[in-house]
Amino acid sequence: MKQTVGNACGAVALMHTVMNCYDRVTHGSGKLEGFRKDAKNVDPHKRGQLFNKAIRDVHAGVASQGQTTAPRPTDNLEFHFVSLVAVDDILYELDGNNDGPIRVGTIGKGREGSFLHRVVEYVKSEYITPFPDSHFSLIALGPCDPKADDSNGR
Repeated sequence: MKQTVGNACGAVALMHTVMNCYDRVTHGSGKLEGFRKDAKNVDPHKRGQLFNKAIRDVHAGVASQGQTTAPRPTDNLEFHFVSLVAVDDILYELDGNNDGPIRVGTIGKGREGSFLHRVVEYVKSEYITPFPDSHFSLIALGPCDPKADDSNGR
């Protein structure tokens, strides 16, 4: 979806991730399901407008509960959020500032082709190497590897 309001890139990136993992993160009911149905067959700009309306409603109910003041949509910030998702073994970068998804590569078998390995490889080449003095954070949302669990079962 296209980002249609300033300083909402984190929410847009999160929604990109959730909508592309929808069957794994929800039971198909509630506000997410309504947004999914409304946004399914519309262009990226219209999706952004639908999201803008939905996020305004949510924001109105929770913004005052936060510990920090949210930036204004017109504030000039020095950070940005994108989402990297795998769909049908293809890795995509989703950025509300772009006109659509960017195909990054394929996800394969084994460690070298794994989702996390491919994401780290892409982030290093596209974000860290060209901008070595920048600050960068990465959050991964993925399946739990039972072989990686510690002795406490976590």
